[in-house]
Amino acid sequence: MKNPIFALVVFFVLIQLGSAQYPNIRVSNPSSTDPNETSIAINPIDPSNLVAGANIRYFYYSTNSGSTWTQGNMSSPLGVWGDPCVVFDLFGNVYFGHLSNPSSPGYWIDRIVVQKSTNKGVSWSSGVGIGFNPPVRAQDKEWIAVDWTNSTYRNNLYMAWTEFDNYGSSNSNDSSRILFSRSTDGGEIWSAPYRISEKGGDCIDEDNTVEGAVPAVGPNGEVYLSWTGPLGLVFDKSIDGGVTWGLDKVITSIPGGWDFAVPGIYRCNGLPVTACDISNSPYRGNIYINWSDQRNGTNNTDIFIVKSTNGGNTWTAPKRVNSDIGNKHQFFTWMTVDPGTGSIYIVYYDRRNYSDNQTDVYVARSTDGGDTFSEFKVSQSPFTPTSSVFFGDYTNIAALNGKVYPIWTRLESGQRSAWMAVIQDSLPNQATSTFSSKAGWNLLSSPLTVGNMTPLTVFPGAVSYAYTYEGNYAIKDTLKVGLGYWLKFDTPQNHTLIGTQSQNIEVPVRSGWNIIGSLNGNIPVSNISTNPPGIISSSFFEYDGGYQIASELKKGNGYWIKSSSAGTINLAILTFKPNLQSLESDFSGLSSLIFSDGNNSSSLHIAHSVVDQSKFELPPKPPAGIFDIRFSDNSKIILTNEKKLVQTAGTDFPIRIKLKNAHSGLTVLLRFLDGTSILLNEEAETSLNKEHTTFEIEVIGRISEKMLSQNYPNPFNSKTKINFAVSGENQGHKQKVTLKVYDILGRLIAVPLVDEDNVGFRTFEFDADKYNLVSGVYFYELIAIDQSSGGILREVKKMNFLK
Repeated sequence: MKNPIFALVVFFVLIQLGSAQYPNIRVSNPSSTDPNETSIAINPIDPSNLVAGANIRYFYYSTNSGSTWTQGNMSSPLGVWGDPCVVFDLFGNVYFGHLSNPSSPGYWIDRIVVQKSTNKGVSWSSGVGIGFNPPVRAQDKEWIAVDWTNSTYRNNLYMAWTEFDNYGSSNSNDSSRILFSRSTDGGEIWSAPYRISEKGGDCIDEDNTVEGAVPAVGPNGEVYLSWTGPLGLVFDKSIDGGVTWGLDKVITSIPGGWDFAVPGIYRCNGLPVTACDISNSPYRGNIYINWSDQRNGTNNTDIFIVKSTNGGNTWTAPKRVNSDIGNKHQFFTWMTVDPGTGSIYIVYYDRRNYSDNQTDVYVARSTDGGDTFSEFKVSQSPFTPTSSVFFGDYTNIAALNGKVYPIWTRLESGQRSAWMAVIQDSLPNQATSTFSSKAGWNLLSSPLTVGNMTPLTVFPGAVSYAYTYEGNYAIKDTLKVGLGYWLKFDTPQNHTLIGTQSQNIEVPVRSGWNIIGSLNGNIPVSNISTNPPGIISSSFFEYDGGYQIASELKKGNGYWIKSSSAGTINLAILTFKPNLQSLESDFSGLSSLIFSDGNNSSSLHIAHSVVDQSKFELPPKPPAGIFDIRFSDNSKIILTNEKKLVQTAGTDFPIRIKLKNAHSGLTVLLRFLDGTSILLNEEAETSLNKEHTTFEIEVIGRISEKMLSQNYPNPFNSKTKINFAVSGENQGHKQKVTLKVYDILGRLIAVPLVDEDNVGFRTFEFDADKYNLVSGVYFYELIAIDQSSGGILREVKKMNFLK
């Protein structure tokens, strides 16, 4: 790493970068002559804060994007012994992993140690030890990854390393294996080590030892891992946050092995580095593995990469990254994928320009998912290492939102130092976008600007006009990026667009509801800003057979959003942000009524306590013929003991309704215009025919909350229906239920129901003519007496009789 001055150098896709110069910054103090094995990380909360580490016990931090550095010595009761690995979590905490060398008890590299800083690398905890397995087993070559995604496993820490039965032993009974551990609480507690590698290796720390385990995290929280050893390059993955793992998969051979000789280097290896694209780029989800080997000759070390576009199921053939021709060495490679842009960066030492051991530092970059690379030199001057001085085992590189920081060791005249460069990158505008739509109506947008923006050019399979919303629905013959449109298709469609990609855009919105689009990538809603600030006054709604609350804007989709005033909504796909707040709407405490007609589905929610009902306000009704279920107040929420009218549109009958009950004892009453009603409780289901397009829902709580419903119809002529429930705390006990009717003076005029052992839900029809009542106001009272406890529950309601 470095210290002096840096300059930001902008480079573009079509410019040859081979001769570009990047001012080099010394990270280590001038008096420090032994650092090696450098590691660097960027704080996602404050990208100007960089933290680095170097062998054996150095840490460095910068608060000005690497312009200047402060050096310190890491200490721990467990000892500090090299293999430094520095990573940040999404809260801005930084972790320093390393080997151990405790004084007592314990022994050299008897565990992996992780120390934590909560103040940007200024000071550190004493450390947590992982993998201690005495009396002689050694823990070596660790690396840590953090889940920077919005997955269930967000902010989990994952660590992999090699365990030796007896380090350096040539005994065939001693073996090595890849181990794994995870932390879900910010590095305080780590899981017991879990063996990943099904086939082990020897303990010599050479080609047949299993090493090089560098974890990587996928966009949905997958954990990927590769290593090398006697089988060649091996891969495994976990899709549940590192709890369980699959079967090892051999990707390719490593001709010549991972341990080889390079002149002037104390020892050299080509151990693999795994990385994954979690950005919103077209290559999101691609997994990459980078390494070096001598398949082209012992005097010609080269850099290689393979990739998988399907979660590691299949892999490309190895591709050489360095483009030089001839017998030259490129070695000690490291790779990163920018989580904001998806660009791949690989740093390595390079001797293409010399006939002796003089060494430069190069970076290779790919903006097309690893298909092609451009290379450029980042070191300002070469250095000549000597094999009698330990040079370390790796370099490192970090990137975030186009800011790239390679870090390396220089060795000259027997003295080592840590250096870095700063690269400011940019992305091309031309891009490809692929997405899909369903049969029927879809809410879509164009993520790219193409040559002809007519609806049938962008969406050639559409069988409808393109409708947008401008206070009312309007037909548009030209689409705009950033706006959303209703479109109908007869069959499911796959869409592929090639055009100009906007990295960010300001979408004008009016006060009230608007349909906006997305860009060529997934944008978490918590990353979206507005001008003026704070004008978003609703959830983001997508349409998937019904309105659903969205946690992110996906490429190709359209979204409803309500604004409290005119302004702009600012979308950006090329910026990684830490998103500290939860992105998901929490429905865990809500019951739901799920409506489906076989092709579409939508839910209305039931809240048992006070909620912010504005979050459940629905966008305007879709154009005619599109499936829609909502309450008459244009919401999708109802409270316990509340009544609301339900309106349906665009449905194919029959409609299935299922009560998904989050709280026992809840009952929902569906009351129709013809006077019939249906009671749903627990996980009950029912179906509606085409006569039932409008009906009332009443939510009945436990008996202690409410047990008697308002009669229907009311006012009534002759007959009316009274619904009541005897359940909840009294369920399972014998009950005596009495229904009494009083006139306006409180005089008892009828006892139409006396029923014992009445538990459950009832609809009782009251006939006023039977009691010769005259027009007027009456009261009815329900009394429930628990025959076991003697407890009494009662409730009174008013009804109007018109004769």
